[in-house]
Amino acid sequence: MSEKVKVWVDGKEDTFFLGLRVRHAIGYQAVKAVEQGRARVQDADGNGVDLDGALYDGERLFVVYSKRRPGPVNASS
Repeated sequence: MSEKVKVWVDGKEDTFFLGLRVRHAIGYQAVKAVEQGRARVQDADGNGVDLDGALYDGERLFVVYSKRRPGPVNASS
């Protein structure tokens, strides 16, 4: 029997096989945003979590998107 862990991502409960990583739990679009620096993943205590970190039973993860949007480069400095 395969062991599973229960994880909450942005308040939604899901079950994953033991051995999967944070990137598997948060989904492709969130992973892409994190890799591009537009978001970060944190745990329930506000600590940063690496995409390749292991999932553990009862973990609560949050994808926090940056409010800063890239604007035009000011060439007249």
